[in-house]
Amino acid sequence: MIRQLLVIDQAGAMTKHIEKIFGGFLKGYQVLHAAGAEEALGVARTEMIDVIVINGDDLGKSLAYDIPNYLKKNIFPPAKLLLLLEPNLINTLPALEGAVHAVVDSSNFRSHQFRRIVDKLIHVKYMEEKEKREKELEEKKDRSRRVWARIDVICDDLEKKSNEE
Repeated sequence: MIRQLLVIDQAGAMTKHIEKIFGGFLKGYQVLHAAGAEEALGVARTEMIDVIVINGDDLGKSLAYDIPNYLKKNIFPPAKLLLLLEPNLINTLPALEGAVHAVVDSSNFRSHQFRRIVDKLIHVKYMEEKEKREKELEEKKDRSRRVWARIDVICDDLEKKSNEE
């Protein structure tokens, strides 16, 4: 299974850095690039994105707030959002609390730490999807049991009527 990361990065330098982290000897990862939210939405419509990495450093403060919410509303199935921020912007974190799933200091992140964070987000995403599928399956089983119970009642009624005749 190929895990897909979409990096929203205007300049593309962060995308290249992330490609180095997940390329080479690591198999099973594909890193895609988008210069902005609209382009990211276009990519997400054609690909099954697991994690969207937003380079918050080359976005204005207001854009850094708006993009995660925009992506959450418009991408299905939903991807996990990871925001890269410089330390001087980390103070904006409380406002982003519910908007992103993880925040990483972009000025000093280590490859193995970044991979671990991405893998954890992917794991959480798949576990949520698994739980959702299991719940849907259980609801379908319940509905089937109710239908079969009604069919049993109908069959019993028909049998009684045929015995009475």
